[in-house]
Amino acid sequence: MTEMTDAERQVYRARNTIHNAIMDLGRERGAEMVTRERIRGDAAFGTVRDLAPIDGLKAAREIEFAAQHHFRDYLRRAREAGHSWRAIGEGLDLADLTVAEAAFDLAAGDRDSYCALTYGRSVTWRCGECNGLVIDHGPGDVETHQPGCQRFAREEAEREREWQQEWEGS
Repeated sequence: MTEMTDAERQVYRARNTIHNAIMDLGRERGAEMVTRERIRGDAAFGTVRDLAPIDGLKAAREIEFAAQHHFRDYLRRAREAGHSWRAIGEGLDLADLTVAEAAFDLAAGDRDSYCALTYGRSVTWRCGECNGLVIDHGPGDVETHQPGCQRFAREEAEREREWQQEWEGS
């Protein structure tokens, strides 16, 4: 058997932590408990106690929504702290689209949701320099929040430099 890498260990720990949270929430809500095979179709590995499937789905969905809430809160804090969409995308190891677009997609949610189709997609956060409310429609499309705030002029200049470097590099 091969040794797990650090990245694989981190994924395993995260999944185990989430599963424990799902089990705790299910028990707290009075979910039905069942006994199932540890590995489906192979009784040789024994059995485990688990939530009944529908109760497990309910608890997992609730945990998913809570995790998504916290994810977006941390993302909002990253923008408030001055991190660009590109820096956020790179920090999340996103590779599809541009990393900035992929980071915004994670923050803004489903493009086909009722809210997105009705009002457009955006993420709101507070500017770390002037404390003004920012309505962010994604990379390069931020509504000005306070006259005279220089933050976005600097971000625009940074984007221009990045585009110029990409253009010269190709």
